[in-house]
Amino acid sequence: MTGLTNGKFSNCHVTAGSASGVSLPPASVRVKPLAPPAVQSLAVEYFHAAFDHFFVTDIGDEITKLDNGTFAGWARTGKSFNVFASAGAPAATVPVYRCFSTTFAPKSSHFYSALASECDGLLSNPNWQFEGYVFNVAPPAGDGSCPAGYAPVYRLYNDG
Repeated sequence: MTGLTNGKFSNCHVTAGSASGVSLPPASVRVKPLAPPAVQSLAVEYFHAAFDHFFVTDIGDEITKLDNGTFAGWARTGKSFNVFASAGAPAATVPVYRCFSTTFAPKSSHFYSALASECDGLLSNPNWQFEGYVFNVAPPAGDGSCPAGYAPVYRLYNDG
């Protein structure tokens, strides 16, 4: 798919109280400064050495299963960032879509985007399925900058 391979898209996350930035995953988007966040959540980054893949989630059940080995091979990278939980996210934020494919067996792959058009384009390929909205982020301004109190998050995508 054009426009996705090794594309850099950035979104903004709340910097107050956040841990160090991520090394790869989710896309980011930015807008104007938001009112104090209503519902913040911590997105935790994981790495699967055998797959050479990263995974990010703020979903408690997934974090528990990744940490206790239910989903084998994943380990925390020690990196995380603040996001807005999907439920109760401020109106000025946008959802991050997560899609999944097993096309690259034995590896699986996740794709994150805060752009509905990217997700729609990916889902036109029957090898990908929509997993859901995983969290919300503040979109970047037209010049790509983040509002005060926010920092960019970048993601890279390896188009198989």
